[in-house]
Amino acid sequence: MRAIVLAQLLAWGLRRHVRIEEEVVFPLHEARTRFAETSAKMRVEHVALLTYVDRVEYEATALRISARRKAAAEHLLEAEAGLAAVLADHNRREEKVLFPLLDHTLTRAAREEALRKIVMF
Repeated sequence: MRAIVLAQLLAWGLRRHVRIEEEVVFPLHEARTRFAETSAKMRVEHVALLTYVDRVEYEATALRISARRKAAAEHLLEAEAGLAAVLADHNRREEKVLFPLLDHTLTRAAREEALRKIVMF
């Protein structure tokens, strides 16, 4: 049960993260640069992230079925490894490109408004 709950919490958090970026952060980024390559690449990563999240959630739930437990555990570890790899690239892109650009181009009021939207999301 612990694996299921943790998988569901992970899934909820990453789905929320994706929605925030796509609905709040990327529009800000795209409005401030002629190059939307960063957010386009990150949208592709979002598809991969959500695919892995779905697999993690599914396989964690499958752990309850004794006949599937061994295979589910293996598949869960594979999905986690894939998720970790995509997240590493995604987080690096956020920290090295996206967030610094926003820090340098947004006014204080715009940053505060974005933060308000994110907190209220």
